[in-house]
Amino acid sequence: MIGSRIGHFEITAKLGEGGMGEVYRAQDERLGREVAIKVLPEALVADPERLGRFEREARLLASLNHPHIAAVYDVGEHQGRRFLVMELVVGETLAERGARGPVPLAEALGLAIQMAGALEAAHGRGIVHRDLKPANVMIDGQGQVKVLDFGLAKALAAEGGGSPRSDLLDSPTLTYQGTVAGVVLGTAAYMSPEQARGGAVDARADVWAFGCVLYEMLCGRRAFAGSSMADTLGAVVAGEPDWSALPSSLPAPVRKVLRRCLAKDPRQRLHHVADARIELADVLAGAPGEPADQRPAARMRPPIRLALAALVGALLGALAVWGWLAGTGAGADAPARRPSRWTVDASAQGQLDLGGRLDPLALSPDGRTLAYVVRDTRGETHLYLRDFAALDARPVPGSEGASNPFFSPDGRWLAFFASDRLKKAPVGGGAPVDLADAPLDNLGATWGEHGTIVFASYSSGLWQVADSGGEPELLTPGGAEGAVQHRWPTFLPGGERVLFILQTLEGPRPAIFDLARREHQAVPGVQQVVKARYLRGGYLVFAQEGSLLAAPFDALRGRLLDTPVPVLSGFSMHSDHGAANFETSAAGTLAYVGGEATSDAALFWVDRQGGEEIAVDHRAFFSHPRLSPDGSRLAVEIGSEIGARHVEIFDLGRGTRAILTAEARNAQPAWHPDGQRVAVVSDRAGNWDLYLAALGGQRTVTPLLVRPLEQWLGTFTPDGEALVFYEVDPRTARDIWVLDLNTGGTRPYRATAANERGVRLSPDGRWLAYVSNESGRDEVYVERFPEPGPKWTVSGSGGVEPVWSP
Repeated sequence: MIGSRIGHFEITAKLGEGGMGEVYRAQDERLGREVAIKVLPEALVADPERLGRFEREARLLASLNHPHIAAVYDVGEHQGRRFLVMELVVGETLAERGARGPVPLAEALGLAIQMAGALEAAHGRGIVHRDLKPANVMIDGQGQVKVLDFGLAKALAAEGGGSPRSDLLDSPTLTYQGTVAGVVLGTAAYMSPEQARGGAVDARADVWAFGCVLYEMLCGRRAFAGSSMADTLGAVVAGEPDWSALPSSLPAPVRKVLRRCLAKDPRQRLHHVADARIELADVLAGAPGEPADQRPAARMRPPIRLALAALVGALLGALAVWGWLAGTGAGADAPARRPSRWTVDASAQGQLDLGGRLDPLALSPDGRTLAYVVRDTRGETHLYLRDFAALDARPVPGSEGASNPFFSPDGRWLAFFASDRLKKAPVGGGAPVDLADAPLDNLGATWGEHGTIVFASYSSGLWQVADSGGEPELLTPGGAEGAVQHRWPTFLPGGERVLFILQTLEGPRPAIFDLARREHQAVPGVQQVVKARYLRGGYLVFAQEGSLLAAPFDALRGRLLDTPVPVLSGFSMHSDHGAANFETSAAGTLAYVGGEATSDAALFWVDRQGGEEIAVDHRAFFSHPRLSPDGSRLAVEIGSEIGARHVEIFDLGRGTRAILTAEARNAQPAWHPDGQRVAVVSDRAGNWDLYLAALGGQRTVTPLLVRPLEQWLGTFTPDGEALVFYEVDPRTARDIWVLDLNTGGTRPYRATAANERGVRLSPDGRWLAYVSNESGRDEVYVERFPEPGPKWTVSGSGGVEPVWSP
């Protein structure tokens, strides 16, 4: 069979065989990927019952889409033999892992939570596995679980429809290989009592098998065993597990879950595997109020051994990639692995799309594929994928306007934001799929193990949505408990908690959000962190004060275990929104954009011939400079690496400077025509609203417009009677509004499905210049004012930040 072909699949190896047939490793020559092929035995092709079971397996598997269930790709027939094409999962079975002895508690709970998630998803579709056992659970190199072989599954609607003992006899392990010693016991040992008696089977049979598998992981031996099939089934029906074999330090909640899963009477058993998942996740997270000695012991790591490398990458042209953490999980005396490092040149596709709310990088979980966003010469962004085994990057079809990409836990999908939508595209090729509406001001996203995506919004906090699509749900309203923003989320192992950056008025710091409890807790002992990532080896990697640091991290309790060690300096950061342009994979690969933090900038005069001259003898992170009406003073926003923002006034003649107001954060100044007042956007009321600051001795600040959605400044009318601004609705778009300063009333000027922003009035007040993406990319338009009328495109090949000549 090896070397032969089945359609466009070339068989490369035999993986195993069972009652449902033989399993082979094969190369899909059409799509260029490896797959697993299960071939039905020739002797059973003519058996209608067997054939029906095979077809049912294909349909059931095809209906399941979950990161912890092996996917089915195709079903077919070749030379009279039926076959099933499935996802190839490389790793070891839980049975092989268990052969080395008991699994440590924290690892066992992480695996069990993933298995429970897979069963929960199947039960939600009315599917019962009926043959869960360690041999049907695969673990890949990143510790990710894949539950295999739902071939014995039966729809819940069919329960009770079989003849006596039909459930037992339907097992292909028993009927087809019933005489093979050990194989029979491998299934019988995990059968529920009602299944062993031939009774009706429902989801509670899977709960029983789940308890058997969890017991075996913790004890290193089966819960029910015997020297023959009869002895084993007798133990299942009438015996009890040896509860004394469980580790003495096992937390009480885990013991309770095991006893409830292994209750003989299904009426007394846990009815839903989700209940077990939630209980185990609480233990893994170290639930508040649980005695410390009942929590899983933290896996203490040896000191970090890092091989540092001096890598320099062009800020807009190159990405440095580094396999860098050595010795994770090894003994203290183990030699450090030599890191490999290389550079990816993105200049052939365009410039990397760097900016305050933009993170252009994403690494697949196995660290073998890099996704990055570039902006072409027309100003349009596109996604590219670079497999490190390939020489060239390949574009992601349909990724125009993409930003902030991230991978699915299994690495098969790449998700991203485009305009006001969250999308996902198959890594192997294919058109993107729309998932949900998403805020325009997103600040990163992460894809969890249980089919949930969590993303951050600059204005509203953390959101969650199913990876199959749907209506996003707000998890953490912005401004709550002194938090200004929640940024750059990433799931922790287990898929129940999210590490994110909690931005407060005191600065940014890492925090952990519990999805079940809907509450968060800051990581103690570490401050001013602009972005953080967790590595499954037990490390927290974070950007702080222009450097990348790493420290051993107890993910269960959410705390550092040792002093942070510097890993890298000289990579691109953006102060305005705390973006640090690095990314890590679970496999320990680091990708970053070479360069320096962008907070060191200068202000220049530029004449019409392109000549430059320093305007202010000071360097900082400047943005939104505005000259006073007489040109003698400059109002400018200044940011910092920790997200602080304030407005300063520079007197260009005297060379002096002063902070406009030190209360709260202030941004985007706009001069009133009288030259004695400056409008700003401030978050002093918990949201970005419009205020007017007088430049006199008291520097009084009065509100202009305070309402639920964010307001961002544009320009005053020449008579000072009105203010043109744009409003941000994170669920729809940016729209242009006009505020009447005499009455306080507002009216929409341009409110469309596109995003309008960057508003500037002409000196005579008759024309409004603004930016819109209605054409699919940002362009500058000019339209009549004060009432909308005909408009003209000014830029033509992409443009932002319009400014009128005097």
